[in-house]
Amino acid sequence: METTGVTLVLGGTRSGKSEIAEAMAMSAAAALDKPVLYVATGPIPGAPSDVDYDEEWSRRVASHRSRRPASWETLEISPGGSLTEALARNESIVLIDSLGTWLAGLADLGGETQSTRGPVGSFVSALEDRAATCDPVIIVSEEVGLGVHPSTQIGGSFREALGALNRAVSERSSRAVLVVAGRTLELGPVFPPLPVFPPLPVFPSVIGEEDRGERSVDRDSRYDRDPRH
Repeated sequence: METTGVTLVLGGTRSGKSEIAEAMAMSAAAALDKPVLYVATGPIPGAPSDVDYDEEWSRRVASHRSRRPASWETLEISPGGSLTEALARNESIVLIDSLGTWLAGLADLGGETQSTRGPVGSFVSALEDRAATCDPVIIVSEEVGLGVHPSTQIGGSFREALGALNRAVSERSSRAVLVVAGRTLELGPVFPPLPVFPPLPVFPSVIGEEDRGERSVDRDSRYDRDPRH
């Protein structure tokens, strides 16, 4: 199992992506004898806020908290807060869960342009610095491209922005996995963009002209003999 560099863990709702990422962090901590810094990016129940948290969200947060080993340090960052300080903690294995809840707190969702400016640009730059050190960081994010099509403009903007951010993180990761129904699929390396309409390959013929003619005659004979025609 990869224990150095950046690992991106993608998955849909209730796919098990958080549990997989936590298992990776435990494995890396045991292999490298390093502490774990868990960075929670979702809304914090009980903290002063204008947001009313429902019971379901509070239960999910409580479930996440109960799974973490007592030895882990937890850093709770409000959605849209800065992640650069956490990424600078080279003495720790950093686990960020998740990019989707963090991105939702940004006032401006600029799609692909966000990956080069503002808070997202700062995060990506800090991630590059972290990747250069080969110190482990595990990042959990939602795979929104396979989900339900958003019915609102802001929903569509969020999907586009998170998709662009996931790709930017993937391009800086040494490992990426997709979690589906609790199972993991290792993703291959990032390739350059492919042509939109690549030319169809031309394969040489494997039969000669005479053979092709014989097969055509034989097929026509069978057609004529068929009583249905």
